Amino acid sequence: MNDSWAFEEITRLERSYLTHSYHRYPAKFIPQLAARLIKENSQVGEVICDPFMGSGTTLVEAIVNDRRTYGTDINPVAVMITRAKTTPIDPQYLQSKISALKVKIKTHIIDGSKQNLLLKSDDFAVLFSGNKRIDYWFPEKQKRDLTIILSGIIMINKDKNVRNFLLCAFSNILKGCSRWMMKSIKPIIDKNKTINDAYSSFFIHIQKMLNKNRQFWKVLEEKKIDCTIDNVDARKMRINDDSVALIVTSPPYVTSYDYADLHQLTAIWLRYTEKLSEFRTKFIGSFQKRELTEVKL
Repeated sequence: MNDSWAFEEITRLERSYLTHSYHRYPAKFIPQLAARLIKENSQVGEVICDPFMGSGTTLVEAIVNDRRTYGTDINPVAVMITRAKTTPIDPQYLQSKISALKVKIKTHIIDGSKQNLLLKSDDFAVLFSGNKRIDYWFPEKQKRDLTIILSGIIMINKDKNVRNFLLCAFSNILKGCSRWMMKSIKPIIDKNKTINDAYSSFFIHIQKMLNKNRQFWKVLEEKKIDCTIDNVDARKMRINDDSVALIVTSPPYVTSYDYADLHQLTAIWLRYTEKLSEFRTKFIGSFQKRELTEVKL
């Protein structure tokens, strides 16, 4: 036994340093564990791989410790989060974009515009109307306010890194702004829940992320970042054979977590899927009905 691997002395605050607190994610391993594995088992400049990258803990620690890194996850929500966490943005530039977003949202509220919107961005379209699952999880006020926030994010931010940063914040507040029971990893409605206000939740979390980005930017100011983030099955990683020095990963907890269900709110709002049943088919550990139409022996 080596008790030092338990990291019992690491506080919750220390586990959420830099960008590690951008977004909640189930069963994350602590960054100090990933950092120690990387530093003790690889050299500066070598490639670190995480084939089940989740929220990108390994990738962030590889970057901070001057390694190149490749990560992939089948979950587009994980990809969005990891891109935000591994991308430092000039703090002053980011602050200016967020200030512009606040003005846009405030103007929208004052105008009293509540119509449904169809907005097109460079790489996806968002339709805010008629989604039964959104209606199921979100009260009318939160649904309207979240629509305004997301509209502002898409309309005002052509910079993909800034937009992804803001989408990460938006995604993180969805559970608190919904009827979903906060401590449950299953999709259960809490009838007695005090549902969070979307505007205050979003901008409070944005401020926290701004502070973390500022720290991340300072740490990486003189470092060259070589980070590849993929959205493919781990069996189809687009990386050369014999190019990886070390794999640091935490495989999916297939008997405990249904990742498709856990991230359904983000998947629906950001249009990663039209139907949850289709979204589930990509994941291992999901409960699915598969019809066997023909059996050939």
